Amino acid sequence: MSYTALDSRTGDGLDLEIRPREQHGLEYVSDIEMMHYKATPSKVLDATIQYTPVQPRSMDDPVDSQDTDDVQYTYDKATSTLKMCIFALCCCWLIGIVCITLGVIAIIKSNASENALLAIEASEIAALGLNVGVTLLIETTGFIHTASLRSSLQQEGKLKFNTNLRLITCARLSRPNRWYINIVVLLFITLAYAASSLVFMKPNLALVLGPGPITWQGFLCIVLGCSLVGLAAISTWALMSSSIPSWSSSPFDSVLVAAHSGLLERTGGRCLRSVHDSQAASVPVHITKTQKSAWKAHGQVKLIVGTIWLPIALYAALVGLVVSLDSRVQNNGRVSWSLVPGYGTVWSRWTLHASLTQLGVRLVTLLIFVALQSPLTFALHCSELLVNLWRDEDYWRTATTRRGARLRGYSSVKATLTSWQSVLLFIFKSLLHWILGLSISIDALVSIFCVCFASFMTYLSLAKPLGTQPATFGHVQTILDLVDEWHPTIYWGHKGENDGICHAGTSAHKLPGVRWNGLYSGDAEAKTRKEK
Repeated sequence: MSYTALDSRTGDGLDLEIRPREQHGLEYVSDIEMMHYKATPSKVLDATIQYTPVQPRSMDDPVDSQDTDDVQYTYDKATSTLKMCIFALCCCWLIGIVCITLGVIAIIKSNASENALLAIEASEIAALGLNVGVTLLIETTGFIHTASLRSSLQQEGKLKFNTNLRLITCARLSRPNRWYINIVVLLFITLAYAASSLVFMKPNLALVLGPGPITWQGFLCIVLGCSLVGLAAISTWALMSSSIPSWSSSPFDSVLVAAHSGLLERTGGRCLRSVHDSQAASVPVHITKTQKSAWKAHGQVKLIVGTIWLPIALYAALVGLVVSLDSRVQNNGRVSWSLVPGYGTVWSRWTLHASLTQLGVRLVTLLIFVALQSPLTFALHCSELLVNLWRDEDYWRTATTRRGARLRGYSSVKATLTSWQSVLLFIFKSLLHWILGLSISIDALVSIFCVCFASFMTYLSLAKPLGTQPATFGHVQTILDLVDEWHPTIYWGHKGENDGICHAGTSAHKLPGVRWNGLYSGDAEAKTRKEK
């Protein structure tokens, strides 16, 4: 039974769902405040209902679809994703410990046992494979760290977008996501990439022809292992200390978690308002053929693009310095710009003080390389925001396709593997760190690949989604306003017209496209449903 009662505290009307509870009591649920109440009717039939509010629902407990009229669908906890994260986290622990063990063994044994006769090409391929593996482990630990941040921001009421820059975004309720822990995570990531590029230490490659001694560096192997163990420890901390209701990276699940916990409420009359209109009034509007870009949707995009272009200027300046110091270039000698360094490669020698021990030389080399890697590592991290914004936007836009947006059974791993932006970013991460590690030098190839990467990111920031479907870029409030019906698979489109005002929304069935000359608001549709 449904009734409309008067809230004696505020005077507002409450839509109530009355259900028998005991012989002398009733229980009702308010769809306005999304809180449970216990009520007992008074002796007079038309008297005001007296009630006592109970605590709001926990974010860990999804509500039943019958408990609210606004959101009639529960979020996906994505336990399968959690299991994969735990498995990958265990692998990170194991590989880190193995690296430390191998490094200790290499240091204990004689120097002769640390050398292997390999061709330069083979050593560089091995270094590339190591960079790919390190990237996979870092992405896994980063997913857990990101899930912890998203959940903490939801509890604090600060989650605006489904995607956030985890290393420059802090959460008060989660210690693993504090600013000082983020700095430690960035340091571990930089050390891991730097050490993986230096583990296979080569001699002066500009003078090497054919096979030569390739040294397995025990100290750098220990640094790599400690970095991986450090990242695994922080991710384990986040996993154990954070209450994460959903491990899905889907923007729809983030919206449902916030809505079911009472942190967000749907605003009517905004069925055609995009994330770019989040501050605009809820008035009828006409459709637009194209949407605005991510540059105007997220406030951090402009800063990110500038950060991505910064390493290019740095590396280009270093290339110019190296070229100017090479006597062969000055004398118009024969030089080589091949991908794998060899005879004729432009290079610059670093001479360290003779008093330094072998360990001191390795440490200084690592610190120099960390300084060179840091701008690139931070730029690659910032680029994750742009890629994930487009991943969320592409997922939302499937609501107008024949297959629809499938909420149930969403796989975060599959979403990453099927996103061309995510795949291309992974390739850039592995390739750029590997190229930077070639010969432990800076050459024009680094700048060229960085320009390609920065151009790709700039394109993503300025690209505009096509079609009349309002852009969201994972903005949780915008998605909640646009989705008026929740189903395992949702479709978005035109739903009806009332007194000249059209309504667009979602449905479990394929909907026709919105009308080009229609004036859309959604208020008229809401009023019609209440009158019925």
